[in-house]
Amino acid sequence: MCLNREAHLVIVNNEAEQNFLLDKYAKQFTWIGLTDVDTDGTFKWIDGTGLPYNYWGNGEPNGGTKENCVCLFREGKWNDYGCHINSNAICEKRLL
Repeated sequence: MCLNREAHLVIVNNEAEQNFLLDKYAKQFTWIGLTDVDTDGTFKWIDGTGLPYNYWGNGEPNGGTKENCVCLFREGKWNDYGCHINSNAICEKRLL
């Protein structure tokens, strides 16, 4: 989805960026670039960086090995979900 646009799933770097995304996508199920596909329970951004903060919804993450990708869900909170779900994605351009 993002690679076709020479971009990648968005990496939320700070609270200001999270708030910007909330304004645009809070009511949608939308993929972001966070996953625990390499090590279950250890979420990292697609560039390999960890989480200095988080915006998990209540009870999240809760998917174990079946939910390894993360989306904005229910008022912009993060939710782990199955990566196979076809949905919107937030892409950002790669730096050259």
